Amino acid sequence: MSTAERAEPRSSFYFKESDAEILKRLVEYRFLQPGDFQRLTGRNIISLRRRLRQLLQCEYVERFTLPLERDAPVGSPPDAFVYQLAPRGIIKAKEYGFADEDYRYTREKSNLFLPHDLLITKIHLAIELAARGTPLQLIAWEQRRSVLLDSAENGNGRLSVNPDA
Repeated sequence: MSTAERAEPRSSFYFKESDAEILKRLVEYRFLQPGDFQRLTGRNIISLRRRLRQLLQCEYVERFTLPLERDAPVGSPPDAFVYQLAPRGIIKAKEYGFADEDYRYTREKSNLFLPHDLLITKIHLAIELAARGTPLQLIAWEQRRSVLLDSAENGNGRLSVNPDA
């Protein structure tokens, strides 16, 4: 047996510039579904799903599934998948300058809160898409609760204020 036969098979994956846009969008939105990526980037949904699967296998992104989210028959396209950056993807996003040093990894997202966070993402997405082709521009959007955390005085002391976005 030759050395080439015994060697581990080489991965054919390489990080593309179009992958950087996926990471950038995940930094901006935190959680996105395949259809969201498609609306934001204009990419073909089939090739986009394939690339998301490759990024998942190479640990740049993580994937959750929304339980009982769709009425589509079994075997339909997996639109109930929700993607977020994995630690390796955060490092890469920081290399590109998309994420600052305060950007944190969300370990496990509870199925209880995922629909809520995804709704916030959908509102953000709707505003951005509605502003396209108009003189309006969304200047800033922050969806990291740790950045938005504040407190307010209510007469009985200080209360924590933790808005979603």
